[in-house]
Amino acid sequence: MKIETYPWEHLIIDNFYDEQLFANMKKEMSEFIREKKNNYTHDIRKQKRFLIMDTDINFPKILPETYKCLISRPVDASYLDFFSKVRDYISIKAESEINVCLDDLDYPIHDENIKKILSCVVYVMPEESRGTILYDKDKNFVKELEWKPNTMFIFPGLEGITWHSYKCIPGSYRITINTFLKDLNRR
Repeated sequence: MKIETYPWEHLIIDNFYDEQLFANMKKEMSEFIREKKNNYTHDIRKQKRFLIMDTDINFPKILPETYKCLISRPVDASYLDFFSKVRDYISIKAESEINVCLDDLDYPIHDENIKKILSCVVYVMPEESRGTILYDKDKNFVKELEWKPNTMFIFPGLEGITWHSYKCIPGSYRITINTFLKDLNRR
């Protein structure tokens, strides 16, 4: 685990999930995505991404191995202690999603939604892809984090500071598990 400070504070944790749990999850996700790929709607093709939320009551039934990974290492407020500055919050809750990006998706530069106190991204599949692209406060490119499956990238969302983007390799896909600590009192 290492804390980086440039261009802003972020934490990288290699081998985040247990090796066997992660392997089981990847197998399950491969099958799930292959099935989904055959049933893409026009809207998904146009948007080039879709999300599967852990708040879906069927999530543990649809993706039980993925659910086991999520609950094996829950993200909680203790991760906030790694950072010198975080947004003020009253009450937080963890929410996770599987973010599936397709083809040549190029998600634009953004900081984080005001509700997001902490953002955690685990790179899942494929073996080779693009990592998260980091920018300075003036939105100048600084670096691209290495894509390495089972690595978690963590950062506190700070308005006008934590500028980042991500993209797919054309003709490929990019799957991450994103967990956010959100302030329940912000709209």
